[in-house]
Amino acid sequence: MADKIYVGQTELSIRLITGIDVTGAQSTLIKYKKPDDDNVYSWTASIEDATNGIIYYNIASEEDLDTSGKWKFWAYVVLSSGNIGIGKPTFHDIYDEGE
Repeated sequence: MADKIYVGQTELSIRLITGIDVTGAQSTLIKYKKPDDDNVYSWTASIEDATNGIIYYNIASEEDLDTSGKWKFWAYVVLSSGNIGIGKPTFHDIYDEGE
């Protein structure tokens, strides 16, 4: 991810390393929590490197990152076997434009 991320930024990819081989995964998600909300949301992620377990989501809309503050992101993968892999969360500050 970029060094500094801003509300409404769309020229950005969120990449996570799952720590497991995701070859043939049924589902790959990047789950997240906003700083002002306890709900869990998700984006459907693409696989960048299946063997090394790297997934990503290209921010598609200004509404994807709509709140400033500390966001939490983590990987959620349903493997071809049906087993579920959940990644360790990572935290990133999202800033208002001009900060």
